[in-house]
Amino acid sequence: MDNIDEDLLAQEIIDEIERPKKGTAAMGTSGYPDPGDLPGFGTELDDCGDDIVHFCTGCGAKTTIGRTCKRSVCPRCAPRWVIDRADPKLARLQSVCKTMGSLLGCSVKKHHIVLSPPDDWYLYADDPLDRTFSVVKEILKLLQCEGIICYHGWAGIEEDDRGAWKERLFEGRDWDDDVKHELMERPHFHAIVASAYVAGGEVTKRIEEETGWVIERIADDDSGKSIPDLPAAARVLTYALSHTSILIGDGDDDQNIAQIRTFGKHWHGGKDTHQVTVYKSTRRRAERAVREAAPKTLGISPSGIRCETPVPEGEQSDRSVDLHDLYDDRDAETGEHSDCSGDCEGSHTASEAGGEQDDMAVCKAPLKHIKHAEEYLDDEEWVEAARFVEQLQRAWNDWQDSLSRDRPPPIVQAFSD
Repeated sequence: MDNIDEDLLAQEIIDEIERPKKGTAAMGTSGYPDPGDLPGFGTELDDCGDDIVHFCTGCGAKTTIGRTCKRSVCPRCAPRWVIDRADPKLARLQSVCKTMGSLLGCSVKKHHIVLSPPDDWYLYADDPLDRTFSVVKEILKLLQCEGIICYHGWAGIEEDDRGAWKERLFEGRDWDDDVKHELMERPHFHAIVASAYVAGGEVTKRIEEETGWVIERIADDDSGKSIPDLPAAARVLTYALSHTSILIGDGDDDQNIAQIRTFGKHWHGGKDTHQVTVYKSTRRRAERAVREAAPKTLGISPSGIRCETPVPEGEQSDRSVDLHDLYDDRDAETGEHSDCSGDCEGSHTASEAGGEQDDMAVCKAPLKHIKHAEEYLDDEEWVEAARFVEQLQRAWNDWQDSLSRDRPPPIVQAFSD
């Protein structure tokens, strides 16, 4: 952007960094940002893994998947916690990009920016981490960004350990006696944002020289692009969320707080700006992109997130999760693809699906909890295209009936006590 005054921009960012009251550890009180805990290193609930009905968002087939509590600290369910948070954030980021581009009359891209305070970043504040988040937000706003910030309190002892996180997380490893010894406390922030232009070069060089803060836009060396498309954004976002710091509350598990912030006038809306609208089509494309990324970034099995039901060639939904070579979900001995993780009612034979074996293909569309089925059953276009919609309607009716039985009307419940 030719009209940016780089000297002024650098000075404004430096002013924001210098605004908090700083000190040294020798002066007392705890002013370093809390590194927190990592997802997946807590305890599993007793009913995690219990059978729960899900359905395919492409063909409508019913399947059963083990219950997922979706708690950040659960060793079994943390990957699904990541997916559930990535879905809406990616959809809104995509919508913010489109809205900003339309209003500015230029191309607005997605960017991955890492912001690292210096090792001596020590603040006099009631909550040093929250105060540092405020600094990060102001820096990104000055860089004309909107989006998501994930705080990472831990980093690998090795200089570049991006490929190592998948081996540390969700693999049943112990924290105190194992993973912790590969890490060091090194607070930094990953921002996945929308912006027409992110200033770097002399701006970030001067900021580092005067404050010690390192601001790096992660980009491909050849193309210069940071996040070229939606699938790439899903990979970056699920990676960043996978080891976002969790501050553990003193009470029950509901008090655990993931250190994620979102910001921006289009993202949240405000006095003079409406919050962007996230359309259903955008949300579904984001869900698909997240589920394509999850096997690679989280190590989650494809059978838990996509439909394995055979459908005739040509009937695969445009919402199919195509994993390409991101995850080897074939049985090691037979070379065949694994079935659904549970009692998969969607695993029909070719004759049941209404086609010849040679004409069949795996559906691959995303799976969702049965509680979301009504949205799809009310979509006339989807109902017309879904091969197993009658099966889904029955499953939905059964689930609704089960809720009525589990939670009888108050007058009935009163007489039963």
